[in-house]
Amino acid sequence: MAEQMDIDDAVAHVKRGRAVCFTGAGFSLGASNLAGGAFRTGRQFADELATACSLPNGLSLTDVSEEFASAFGDDALILKLQNEFSASTVSDAPRRLASHGWLRTYTTNYDNVFEFAAAQEKRHVRSVSLSDNIRDIPKQQPLCIHLNGFVGRLTRDTLWDEIKLTDASYAASSIADSLWSTLFRQDLAKAKCVIFVGWSLYDLDIKRILSGSAELRQKTFFIVGRGADDATIRRAKRYGTVLAENLDDFVARLDAAVVEDEIEDSFQSWRKVEAVGSSDALTSSHVLDLLLLGAVDDSHLYNALHEGPRYVVERRAAGRTLSVLKGGSRGMVLYSRLGNGKSIALRTVTRRALEQGFEAYEFIGTTEERILELDR
Repeated sequence: MAEQMDIDDAVAHVKRGRAVCFTGAGFSLGASNLAGGAFRTGRQFADELATACSLPNGLSLTDVSEEFASAFGDDALILKLQNEFSASTVSDAPRRLASHGWLRTYTTNYDNVFEFAAAQEKRHVRSVSLSDNIRDIPKQQPLCIHLNGFVGRLTRDTLWDEIKLTDASYAASSIADSLWSTLFRQDLAKAKCVIFVGWSLYDLDIKRILSGSAELRQKTFFIVGRGADDATIRRAKRYGTVLAENLDDFVARLDAAVVEDEIEDSFQSWRKVEAVGSSDALTSSHVLDLLLLGAVDDSHLYNALHEGPRYVVERRAAGRTLSVLKGGSRGMVLYSRLGNGKSIALRTVTRRALEQGFEAYEFIGTTEERILELDR
C-alpha cells in the first residue's frame, strides 16, 4: 500500500497543475455579495427568508424557499438567490488559490466565488452545472463544476431543478445519476493530489466515492480551518489528511514553495511507436511465434507492409480505420472474435499512420501515471 503523501509533495503537484480543487461553503465565507453583505451559510440564508415570510427560524431551506416563492413569486426568489450568491468582492486567499492552474475544480456551492476570484487574477474559469451536456463542454479549458447547480443559470423554468435548495441534499442524488460523475471519478483517479477547502463532508455519494480507494485517501487533503471542531476532524480523517489550518495558511505554503518544472519526456504506461524494418531474414521461428504465441515481430511486420516477405496480411479494417481518423474522428473501436487479427490490424494502422504524419503510441502496462500520460 502506498504511503500517505507529504504536504510538501501535494503543494508541488498543485503548483504544477496536477491537482483537483474541491470547495465547500467554507471557501465562500468572507466574500461580499451583490446584496452588500457577507456570504452566509445556507442555514443563515434560510432564516432570512423565514423572517420575510413571518415564519420561525430553523426551517429547512427547501421549505422556506417554497414559502417565499409562494408569498412573493419565483422572480423574487431568483433575484434574492442571485444577489445573495453572486460575489462582488473576495478576500486575498481565495484569489491566490484560484490563480493556480488546477486540473479541475468542483464545488458544492452554487455561488460564483471561485470564478470571480480567478477573474481577479486574470484567469477565466467556465461555470458548469450538472444540467450542462457533458459532451458539449470543452474539457481542455478551466472549469468549475457546480455539483449543486449554479445561480447564474436560474430562470423561472430552472429554479427548482437547477439548484438544490437544502443544506443536506447537495449533489448526493444528482451526481450519482449524471455523466459528470464519470468525469469526477476520472479526475480523482488521475490527479496527483486532491485538495478540499471548506467542505463539510455531509454529501453521502461524494463520501462513497472518496471511500472507494485507499490510493485516493493517500493523496487527499482537507483544509478545515484552525477552529474546526473534533467531529469535523474525525470525519475528514476517514477520507484523507486533515490540515487544521486556514486557507490563508495553505496559500502561504503555495507562495513559499519553489517547484522546478517537471521534465515530461518519457512515459511509463505508453510507448511511442517507431517504424523500422529489419535486414534479417524472415525465418520459420518468426512465423511459428506469431501463429502459436501471438508474438509479433514489428520489424518484419514493417517489411511485409513495404513489399517484403509476407509475414502478415494487411487487413482492410486497417485502411478503413485510418481513413476515418484522417476524416476527423476522435476515436475508433476495433473488435472481433478471439484470434481474428485485431492486434496485427492495430499495429498496421499505427505504421501506416506514421507514414502519413501522425504520432502513434501503444499501451504497454498499467501504472499510476497512465491517465495523466494519456492526457499528455
